[in-house]
Amino acid sequence: MSEEDGQKPQQTPQQTPQQTPQQNPAETAPQQPAAAVAPAAEKPDTAAAKADSPSELFPPPYIFDPKNPRDPQEEPPDLADTAAKHIGAWINGNGLTVYDARVQNKNQQMLRMDIPVEITVTANISEETKPGKITEGTVCTSKADVKTRIEEMKKTDFTSVPVILQIGEALQKTPLMGWGAQQKVVLDGIGGNFVFHESCTRCKGNGRNDCPHCKGKRQIPCRICKGFGMMDCRICHRKGTVTNSAGAEVQCPECFGKMKAPCRDCRGLKNITCPQCRGSGQHGCRECEESGWQSAIGKITFDVLAKMQIDSTLLPPPVKTLLQGSGEKKLAEDRHAKIMMILPEAPSEAPAAAAQAQQPPPAQTEQTQQTGQAAQAAQAQTQTPAQISYRLEMPYATADYVIGGTRYPAEIAGYQSCIVKIGDFLDPLIKPGIDALQKIVKGPMATETLMKKAFKLRLIKDVFSHTGEAPKGRLLKNLKTEYPRGISDKYAKACIQFADQAVKALTDKPRQRGGVVGGALAGVAAALWFFADLRSYAVADAPENEQMLFDFGLAGLLAVGAYFSVRLFAANALKKILAFQGGNTGKQALPPAGNAGLIAAAAALALFLLMAWFAPERPGWL
Repeated sequence: MSEEDGQKPQQTPQQTPQQTPQQNPAETAPQQPAAAVAPAAEKPDTAAAKADSPSELFPPPYIFDPKNPRDPQEEPPDLADTAAKHIGAWINGNGLTVYDARVQNKNQQMLRMDIPVEITVTANISEETKPGKITEGTVCTSKADVKTRIEEMKKTDFTSVPVILQIGEALQKTPLMGWGAQQKVVLDGIGGNFVFHESCTRCKGNGRNDCPHCKGKRQIPCRICKGFGMMDCRICHRKGTVTNSAGAEVQCPECFGKMKAPCRDCRGLKNITCPQCRGSGQHGCRECEESGWQSAIGKITFDVLAKMQIDSTLLPPPVKTLLQGSGEKKLAEDRHAKIMMILPEAPSEAPAAAAQAQQPPPAQTEQTQQTGQAAQAAQAQTQTPAQISYRLEMPYATADYVIGGTRYPAEIAGYQSCIVKIGDFLDPLIKPGIDALQKIVKGPMATETLMKKAFKLRLIKDVFSHTGEAPKGRLLKNLKTEYPRGISDKYAKACIQFADQAVKALTDKPRQRGGVVGGALAGVAAALWFFADLRSYAVADAPENEQMLFDFGLAGLLAVGAYFSVRLFAANALKKILAFQGGNTGKQALPPAGNAGLIAAAAALALFLLMAWFAPERPGWL
């Protein structure tokens, strides 16, 4: 028997975010008040205004150095200067150097906010009866007493400080102290077993019961004679006489002429000893295990479900950006914020008890007693329930970055100095390279000059060298991982698209030559297989289905070989085009085969089928 009873303690309203300013060591200017919005920058010029439009509303947070993330337990870094190093690494080799990102008007503070935890308590009640006297738990005077104590336990105040402290200790043992996930914990210190010892209802406390086979009589009717004691004589077969050795009829020595003899099993006594109880007339009671006692046990435990309650309307914008970009759990796992659990202080009863002991007991009348009870009840009703909350601390900074002569206002948050808002500063830097790729696509004029112009930009060169290595979607994901800020989706997709088209334009004719060579080689290989007795030598004694597998496997290999011959011819041509880099060519992925590769593979399969059709020994699968 089980019962569930949910109890949901009262929660205080969510606290508003607290923002306490923190003086930046590099700043000499006074900080803005913590509760105020980040200081607004001066109105930028037209170019800066266009750049101050992030490509995504909630971009995912990033860790610049995943192998060495900053520990939130340390002092927060100078966010603006650290983020300047990130920007310098992104613009380096893309038309600028690491020193071309300058910081202006930086301002840093510490954001703090308390996030309450909603606690739901569920009571799990079970009742069972066990044999013997169970000593574990509290011994009660009756079954009603067991139920009464369980009902009293269900009324436990889960908003009291001691209980809240137990819940907090249980949450602290869970991953991330329960932050970011709904946690279920069992309270070991609350609940218990309540036991009532009673006489066994089966044996009435004797520990033994009458044998069900003989009903306590110790004997049962003989199973052979059915309780008659006499049976038909087995010697004379109810004749009374037998024939002796001389052939004369004489009296039966077994029944003495009576034609019935005593039962050999009960010896004529009509009853035999009960084989179940062996003549004792009783069995040990199974209900109480021969103890004569039973234990009625009532057990109550409490499951606690703790869930964070984050009101997004109260979140500061940088916290909201990181939270919605990665999720609550990721915010703590990636160490963007310091997460602490705030528990109420443990009550101290010693001072109150000492003060009460020093005061003389006043003379109380019935009226004063009622007044005191009413005051205590009013105080209990107005008492604020204890609560668990998480305290989130995150450094936050605003700064202006001058990149390539253009000012980009930015916001930085978290211990990893994650830029949560900045303009797309890489777009104007890589635009000349994208334009060069676009011109290569339109025509082959001045190819080397345009390639040199595009390869001056590290981002363009990296995308071009990986074209054909993976699908465009994966290339875009890798590009946004390497450059999490500063490049818009529009420019990132344009870079990948024009790099792919430029590779195909530069390798168009080599791919066609590769297709012709690959198809021709596939035809020669198919002719040797069918006309030079190679097939007869390889699969002459094999079953027909194995011969078909051999043929189809060879056809597939020839198609793949023709396809990759297109890519190899394209790679060789591309290597010659990129010879201007000298020894700094790097690793270039195989260019995509395009339609030429598909045509070459199809031609290889067609030639294979043609050779099989005209072969001296036509395969059975045709």
